[in-house]
Amino acid sequence: VQQGCLKEYVTGADGKQHIVQFFTEGCWAGDVQSFLTGAPALIDVEAIEDCLLWQIDKPGLDRLFNTYPQFERFYRLAFQETYVLFQRRIISALSQ
Repeated sequence: VQQGCLKEYVTGADGKQHIVQFFTEGCWAGDVQSFLTGAPALIDVEAIEDCLLWQIDKPGLDRLFNTYPQFERFYRLAFQETYVLFQRRIISALSQ
């Protein structure tokens, strides 16, 4: 996300949206499981304000990693930070 805000959510059997996470400037958004495996997405992502987004597919990301190995390290570190924030959010939600 270069500019704006996105919400990531799942829709329950009752049709109600359950927010998983918000993404603002500098964040990476998307269904990681779907991106990495090619399986259908389990999580929806929706802009909640005007956004400027960057997009890449899995083959493009792999080419980027092969061409610029230092980007793979940057991506890994960003992914780790995002995972930690996600885990904290889940723990917080479960404890309330």
